[in-house]
Amino acid sequence: MGYFNTLVLDSQGYLHLGYFQETSDMVWHAHNDSGEWLFDYVLGGVGNGIDVTLALDSKDNPHYGYRVKGKKLTPELKYVYWNGSRWVTVRGYGSYVADTDISMALDPEDHPHFSYLDGYSYTVMYATYTPQKGWEFQTVDNGNAGCRAFPIAVDSGGIPHLAYQSEKGGLRYATLQEGVWQRVDVDPAAGAGVYSDLTIAPDGSVHIAYYNANEGSLQYAYQGEDGAWQIETVDSGGDAGQFPSIKVDANGEVYIAYYDAVQTALKFAHRRQGQWSVETVDNQGNVGRYASLVVDPHGTVYIAYLDRDREDSKLAQGFRVGP
Repeated sequence: MGYFNTLVLDSQGYLHLGYFQETSDMVWHAHNDSGEWLFDYVLGGVGNGIDVTLALDSKDNPHYGYRVKGKKLTPELKYVYWNGSRWVTVRGYGSYVADTDISMALDPEDHPHFSYLDGYSYTVMYATYTPQKGWEFQTVDNGNAGCRAFPIAVDSGGIPHLAYQSEKGGLRYATLQEGVWQRVDVDPAAGAGVYSDLTIAPDGSVHIAYYNANEGSLQYAYQGEDGAWQIETVDSGGDAGQFPSIKVDANGEVYIAYYDAVQTALKFAHRRQGQWSVETVDNQGNVGRYASLVVDPHGTVYIAYLDRDREDSKLAQGFRVGP
């Protein structure tokens, strides 16, 4: 178990973890809202190449987007959600998903928004689903076949925000404004954005953590008050920054979990008052891939990640120190 971890907090502060268990070929939903961890079977028989992403709706019901090989071995986008009494599965007709991560976010109406790479054209795709209109697909931009992540977030106004690696190999940001995709090169450096994660802070600002494969470093980008993108190097020691997961709290503090490929370790970075601190969370074996981070209202940090040696998910918890 433990592949494609997605860790989220519900409205009551309880943890929910979605993941793919390779040994049983199943997707599981784990949650601790009863005071102990319970495991719910979501779906099985999904085959090799599965990718899973989880979000909770306004009623704390889980929604999953996933990539799976269909009967013709064509990777397809699918969507499954809990309607309060059972799991409902919706197939993403017309999609062909490359062997990369997909991302999903829910809008204020609890409708899913997806981003992924088309496996034929290598274009960055955006998809939405509603029961009234069904599936709708849009081409966002030309993508890069080497990009592994296409994170998406939807703001309080229902506007999607995406990060991805451009055709030229740099980090690019896109948002849909009045029906037109607006694209900005955040970091045009070659290798920037192979892995990335994007979050919208409580004040509405956009923040991106990303990996520069050429430099082997973890980078952080955010929009300043003038709208220009600012870039900071967080960790440049060796080969750090794959599988980043980022959150920003109401005080503007930034939290990033990520994988260090040299140490084969899970690491954590925290930005407070403009200063970064970096620490190793777990270096026992090959750990830290598929990191997923959440921060509760008390400042407690939780990170789900893969222990590759044990083929298992692990959960790390860190308590805030100081005021």
